[in-house]
Amino acid sequence: MSGHDTRPQRLLWEAVLLRAWKVSFRSEQIWKGECHVDSAGWFGTPECATVCRLAGLDPAAVFDRFRAEHKAFVAAGSPRGWLKTPRQSDDRRAA
Repeated sequence: MSGHDTRPQRLLWEAVLLRAWKVSFRSEQIWKGECHVDSAGWFGTPECATVCRLAGLDPAAVFDRFRAEHKAFVAAGSPRGWLKTPRQSDDRRAA
């Protein structure tokens, strides 16, 4: 199977991971002090780790980044506040 192209499968798993990421950050439940279990609570689980590996990503790095973004998201107090907060990824693009 050395000639087998795995890119389409990786792209599929990247899309699954990205969808869960986006859903977890748009949940209004977070603003009420609740965790959106279907998405935010999924990060850090063995299932999430499997999806990360299938997408070609390091599960620990993804979870660390998720925790940092989630902390900033909650600290911002609102979705609009969070969107206006500079993040590490924004800093790298500006440099």
